[in-house]
Amino acid sequence: MALDAAKLAHGQRLSQQQVADRLHVSRPQVSKLLATAREKGFVRTLVLDPRESDRELVGALRDRFALADVRLVVPAGRGPNDRDHALGVGAAEMISAAGLLEDQVIGLWWSSTIRETAEAAILRMHERPRALVQLGGSEVDGTSPPSLEAFTARAGVPVERSPSPLVHRSLEERLAAEEDPGVRAHETLRRSARVLVFGAELPDPGLLAGSTCASSEECVQVRERSVGRICGRFIDAHGRVVAPTLSQRTGGPTLSELRRARCTVLVAGGEAVTEVIRAALERRYANHLVTDVATARRLADLPTP
Repeated sequence: MALDAAKLAHGQRLSQQQVADRLHVSRPQVSKLLATAREKGFVRTLVLDPRESDRELVGALRDRFALADVRLVVPAGRGPNDRDHALGVGAAEMISAAGLLEDQVIGLWWSSTIRETAEAAILRMHERPRALVQLGGSEVDGTSPPSLEAFTARAGVPVERSPSPLVHRSLEERLAAEEDPGVRAHETLRRSARVLVFGAELPDPGLLAGSTCASSEECVQVRERSVGRICGRFIDAHGRVVAPTLSQRTGGPTLSELRRARCTVLVAGGEAVTEVIRAALERRYANHLVTDVATARRLADLPTP
């Protein structure tokens, strides 16, 4: 009956009282039925922002960076959480529209933006992925993000978290860890992911300096040369690896694997990460981009290095 109420109210534009008369129920019951229809996804509110359909801007980015698709978003507010939410919803819609969500294994490099992508994919889309797999391991302090643990508990689909740390103290330690059956099983699932979704991060040499997983020389290299991180790898303004010895001890997909992957989705925005986004796109680490309009315009205006 909730679906009938929704069709009458939204499809035929009847008032709640008219719907009540048609269905022979009370007006308060109609209100509850319409609320149920919204909760179950029978009713969607579509807001078309012309700024998100700037064909000239999309075309410029696709041509410059050889992108398969670009999705532009305009956050409803001015805060970083508003931008993360808009980017996450845009990414979920892009993946769904491309037919890459239903019954697929989706690889996620966890961050606040990618959390919003996962939330939107699970809660807003009708399609359901077969599994979500964490691309990176725990951070250098050995912990998993609380948001990932909370999401895993309520996702309703399998969320396979990495059993291995992101950065190892030595290459030998990383190679030994890869022989663990649990790590090997996770790696096999990760490599089966049809879509890899990740963001762009600013370099944080302070985090490295407080751990035993990076040498002082590597910290200096990151501080002096890196513009940011892509899937745990520090890169310079040309998209080249910074501190290669550190990269060798880092788990998750390598930059070469990103270049070879069938579908890689970079979800990022904001002036602070414009340079790392550009560097990643110039090196073809992503073939799909979800970003806000302001960042897209900055990217289009940047000179080619």
